[in-house]
Amino acid sequence: MREYIDNKNTVRPLSIAVFGTPGSGKSYGITEVAASIAPDKIIKLTFNLSQFTSTDDLIRAFHRARDYSLLGKLPLMIFDEFDSEFKGKLGWLKYLLAPMQDGLFREGDSEHPIGKAIFVFAGGTSSTFNEFCGETIDNPDEQVRFTKSFRNSKGLDFISRLRGYVNILGPNPVSEQDELYVIRRAMVLRSLIKIK
Repeated sequence: MREYIDNKNTVRPLSIAVFGTPGSGKSYGITEVAASIAPDKIIKLTFNLSQFTSTDDLIRAFHRARDYSLLGKLPLMIFDEFDSEFKGKLGWLKYLLAPMQDGLFREGDSEHPIGKAIFVFAGGTSSTFNEFCGETIDNPDEQVRFTKSFRNSKGLDFISRLRGYVNILGPNPVSEQDELYVIRRAMVLRSLIKIK
């Protein structure tokens, strides 16, 4: 994020994916990192794609980001549940590709530049990046079906436009061998107490 903010010549958004179980602190963690890097410049905008009913909702979201960008702010656009269904599995991905690649969004016959922005894609259906990509599927037939569906849903194109991803381990144990969940839980409790 710091490198992206310091680079004055880039207008293509910085795209990062964040995965974790519900309540693991995906949005909170990213927001805290951003606030520690540029608290006076970054404006957080959160959109839950599972609540969007049409592409017009997404266009309005990009217009909000563009407005802040024109004011000299850096919009931190958190797309919660980006992997939710919309006219099919992973239906939002194809509408996110051009903004991720070129920093432009289409409205009718017009294209609008978003300006400098940070896109954070918080997964709602997958707990890890590997799960999102289907790498945790053991059955070969199921893997073939998943890969075909993932490719048709523009999953590979989406991944190619990401600058990076983060798997967030929440406060609950992720396996029987996970003994560090106690520390993660203590950190969450500490931050909650500190807020109050």
